[in-house]
Amino acid sequence: MHGGTGETPGSRLLDRKIQEAPGVVAAALGVQEHAPIVNLHRLRLWQDTPFLVEDIWLPLPQFQPIAEVNLNELGSLLYPEYENRIGLIIASATEELSVTQATDRTAQLLNCRSGDPLVKINRIARTHTGDVAEYRESYGLASSFRYQVEIN
Repeated sequence: MHGGTGETPGSRLLDRKIQEAPGVVAAALGVQEHAPIVNLHRLRLWQDTPFLVEDIWLPLPQFQPIAEVNLNELGSLLYPEYENRIGLIIASATEELSVTQATDRTAQLLNCRSGDPLVKINRIARTHTGDVAEYRESYGLASSFRYQVEIN
């Protein structure tokens, strides 16, 4: 959605809560439905302009340090935080892209209209052993979305 300049996008954590895993999230994380998980609701920023709204789910008790840390202490990039705080390295991720529409809440965060087209990115991140560590849903304006892949 943004990039190519070597700059790191900023982020603002809007909310963090412990909740029961809904069915889709439980299936993605490989945990029991209603198991306790950490949910991070985050806004990604490019030069202080919102471009992605994200919900990130992490299994407990593995991510308890992320559930307890002061939100102001978390950096813009979460994967280094996982490594530094719990010794977990994300080695790979699978993403699935689809198109949806902005809800009232997402539209407010992305400065668009409710119903505007959004690209939805579902990501499952894994450790080097293939264990699922994170499930994430990201929403960004379709009008600013770019997709590039290199196939060798």
